[in-house]
Amino acid sequence: MSSARFKKFGKSENCPSTEVLLSFCLADLSHESAFKVTSHLEMCDFCGAETHFLSRHRPSSFPYVLAEMPPHLRLLAKSLLGKRGSHRALFSSKG
Repeated sequence: MSSARFKKFGKSENCPSTEVLLSFCLADLSHESAFKVTSHLEMCDFCGAETHFLSRHRPSSFPYVLAEMPPHLRLLAKSLLGKRGSHRALFSSKG
């Protein structure tokens, strides 16, 4: 059986950015830029998959701010994560 060589599935330096692909999905590119992206998509499976994803799962249009974790919850999380070893022993016992 011969070994098949597969091309790397990922972005290369020639690929358009995610922002450009999203603009393409939103039809927010100039005619020339849209033509370049279309030509690229004919040759690049990764960007085709990313465009497929972006066309179905568009990011929200409003800006959002990450919430700060309240100090008491951060302290609780740290204390629980610090006891991680005891959780392993509890769940791994076969008793």
